[in-house]
Amino acid sequence: MDLLAAEITAALARVPGEHYRELTAEFGIPYYTRIDAPATPEQKAKLAKLTPDAVKESNLAGEPITPS
Repeated sequence: MDLLAAEITAALARVPGEHYRELTAEFGIPYYTRIDAPATPEQKAKLAKLTPDAVKESNLAGEPITPS
């Protein structure tokens, strides 16, 4: 993190906190809440057998699902 902060400072000629404040002023404050949902053994077994053909949705969280 220190190296990244140094690179941001060198590239932008200002400290990362100033850059962050500008970004939040333009795009809003980011919010993140992690939700842990443990899988049952049955769900884990089903996920282990999941194939690309079994996925019928084309988007997830507003983003297209693409093969990898």
